[in-house]
Amino acid sequence: MTTIIKLKIFPSSAETEIEKVEEKIREKLKQLESINIHSFEKEDIAFGLKVLVLTVLIPDEFSPSTLEEKIKEIDEVSNIEVVDCRRALA
Repeated sequence: MTTIIKLKIFPSSAETEIEKVEEKIREKLKQLESINIHSFEKEDIAFGLKVLVLTVLIPDEFSPSTLEEKIKEIDEVSNIEVVDCRRALA
C-alpha cells in the first residue's frame, strides 16, 4: 500500500528564494529511494511570505517523520506542517 502525504513547508524568512528551497528538497528526497514526489505548489501566505506545498507518495512501511526530518535538515526551512495524510487506494 501507498500513503499520500501533503506537507506545507515554511521558509526561514520572506526573503528566502522559494525556488531554491524546492531544489534543495528535491535533492534531499532523491536520497530516499522509496519517496515519489507527486507535486510542488507555491502558496502565498501573507506579507510576501510564500510556502511550498509538497505532495509525496510513500510506502506504508516508511515513516513520515523520516521525511520531515530530512526536509528540516535544510537551513532555509523553518517549519513543516502535515496538511493531509491518507492511504492511496489502488
